[in-house]
Amino acid sequence: MQNTIITINRHSKTLSALIMKTLVLILFIISIGNYVAAQETILNGFQTELKRANTFYNDHYYDKALDLFISTHKLDPRDDIKLKIADCYLKLNQSEEASFWYEKLIENNFNLSSKDILKYVIALTGKSDYQKAQIWYEKYKELQSDSISTNISPNKKVLADLLSDSILYDVREAEINSIYSDFSPFFYEQGIAFISARQTSLFIQNNVSQSENGYLDLYYAPFEDISTKDGIPVLEKVKTVKGCFNSQVHKGPAITYNNGNSMLITLNSPNDDSNKDRKLYLYSTQKKGKKWTAPSPLPFNNTEYSCGHPAISSDGKTLYFISDMPGGFGGTDIYASTFNKNKWSKPENLGPKINTEGNEMFPFIHNDTTLYFSSNGHIGLGGLDIVKIALNDSSASIKNIGYPINTNKDDFSLVLNENGSIGFFSSNRKNKSSDDDIYKVLINVGKPGPLYVKNITGTIKLYKSQYQQENAELLENAEVKVIDFETSDPIAEGKTDTEGNFNIDIPIAGKFYLMCYKKGAGTYQTVFNIPEKTTFKDNFSIVFFKEDLFQTEE
Repeated sequence: MQNTIITINRHSKTLSALIMKTLVLILFIISIGNYVAAQETILNGFQTELKRANTFYNDHYYDKALDLFISTHKLDPRDDIKLKIADCYLKLNQSEEASFWYEKLIENNFNLSSKDILKYVIALTGKSDYQKAQIWYEKYKELQSDSISTNISPNKKVLADLLSDSILYDVREAEINSIYSDFSPFFYEQGIAFISARQTSLFIQNNVSQSENGYLDLYYAPFEDISTKDGIPVLEKVKTVKGCFNSQVHKGPAITYNNGNSMLITLNSPNDDSNKDRKLYLYSTQKKGKKWTAPSPLPFNNTEYSCGHPAISSDGKTLYFISDMPGGFGGTDIYASTFNKNKWSKPENLGPKINTEGNEMFPFIHNDTTLYFSSNGHIGLGGLDIVKIALNDSSASIKNIGYPINTNKDDFSLVLNENGSIGFFSSNRKNKSSDDDIYKVLINVGKPGPLYVKNITGTIKLYKSQYQQENAELLENAEVKVIDFETSDPIAEGKTDTEGNFNIDIPIAGKFYLMCYKKGAGTYQTVFNIPEKTTFKDNFSIVFFKEDLFQTEE
């Protein structure tokens, strides 16, 4: 009996031990799970903070980004975060702190890019460490064997050259835009006329509010006066164009000719049961007093297809318009018809050089030599782009007129004054494609270079010290660079002449570093701003001191 009892006790002890081990194992697994969950929570929090930091950084909120980068660096002291911290301090003009973090990267043997080295040089110069700045600028130059025109690609300078923003054009929103869709401007009397208050534009479907009576109407906005503000006309209060038009149809794109006494206008078919699929038709009307007469249809209108968007030569004898008639190359093509023996000829398609599988719309003839129109079938920036082609050159090809007139939205219905210096066009760039607005543009024509000149000049001198500012040496062949403040991309560069002078044109507006350097003389940098849409000229008087450069580091 005792043996049995002993055996049972031994089994009990073994079972108890097994249970204890199992409990310990379960608790261990639970603790590991909690630890992993905690680590995942920390990791998720880290990634969220880092994402927020990068968002603030990309939006140029460097103070907020800096705080978040520092907190994430405490969790994970990675070098890429150190680099962002250094850059934030530099953007906040805190050169001492920026240099400290760049030096941490150097201690870690982090592979700084040429752009990062240039930022470090800017930071060193900002805290007056000219000797070290010269050493690192030489390292920067070793990585930059070519000039900025060939070495940096792509950069802001290249983009500026490609896009021509603030170089050839000055685009501004017109004063006459409303909460409705406003589009298709054309010169009319002493101002412009345009179409407004639509639910769906002709050939462009948009969901916006209708006009008061539910139909598109023709409006007129006179120029404020004969003179212009900043070269661009200012438009006064909008008026309705009076005429014997059917109030139950949309008034579409139009054009006047014959000294403003004749008009071609797009009207849609009445909305009756016999014609539910409403087509667009072209009509002519004549001015009688201050009103337009009842419109007469052009002979090639057809209930099976649409015709609209008229443009006409200066003599009124060649009409260009769009149509989706059978036999075209795409959705809507551009056609031409001539007025001969008191009648319009059979329309002719302008062919595959102009028309594509996409839509060609809103033609405009400038000085009888250049056809402007909008297309989504030719290479462009997106949506409808405004393109042009010379009409009197059989070898001419389509050319996109570029940004900022064209964007990745729909840009269309450009009209120009006689010398091409002032224009108006339509775009839905502002309201995320929900409706159209009218824009006015000032264009640099007849003069080489940008519309608004941006130029800096200066002189660089070298003195022995701050206390001996006499017998200055005029620094020849000193390097001068203009560097974008946000991206640190070099934008423009030059060198001083024999008199220590430099003269540099800058292609774009913005905030910049001006950096000057000559081996054996030193480095210098300052920050300056160039406002948009204005001519800018500034002169800099720059001084180097030998004793500042060659002083012994403590």
